[in-house]
Amino acid sequence: MERTITVTGTGKAVRNPDLTVVYFGLTSRDPDYSVALSSGEAKLSALKDALSGVGIDKKNVVTVNFDVRADYQSVRNKDGSFVNEFRGYVCSHDLKAEFGLDMPLLGKVLSAISEYDINPDIRTEFTIKDRSEINDEAVENAVRDASSKARLLAAAAGVALGDIVNVNYHYSGFVPASGTQLRSAKMMMASSGGFDEITPDKITVEDSVSIMWEIGGKAQ
Repeated sequence: MERTITVTGTGKAVRNPDLTVVYFGLTSRDPDYSVALSSGEAKLSALKDALSGVGIDKKNVVTVNFDVRADYQSVRNKDGSFVNEFRGYVCSHDLKAEFGLDMPLLGKVLSAISEYDINPDIRTEFTIKDRSEINDEAVENAVRDASSKARLLAAAAGVALGDIVNVNYHYSGFVPASGTQLRSAKMMMASSGGFDEITPDKITVEDSVSIMWEIGGKAQ
């Protein structure tokens, strides 16, 4: 019977964010399809004007989602039954803009947008440009942790640790981001100033790996 030991190691890596990602959600509603669409286009044009006005390159502003749909509401009739009542067409356009970690620029972006009557839903994330580096470091630290635990267990059991026979690892596809998030209401209230005082939290990535070793005879 093959004697083995399997240990799961955990590791983490920490970095300061160096990339700002701002998500914008534009919504227009009207009973007329063409009006809802043209209203959405007008809001999009205003948003791009606001961003370009503070120096955000158009190539760094991309569409995440675009949708035009018919909206219905369930309404109760006099006889107690429910019917779907048409409320109009909804045009939704979600975009994101990326630039370096520049809090004064973020303040300018939000201030510029507040001057237009477009009322976008806004969400901001602080992440890093080179995601592979922090992810790789977390995995490497997880392997080191597993190896350290395996040596400790083998020594405590008085046996020799042999070769590695299996490694089990699953990449989660996690996008590293700071825990600091700014939402529309707070951001707009602060858009006139104060962003210099905001320092996004560090980014922490954690990962794990399971490694199986052969167990030899008694340690010498």
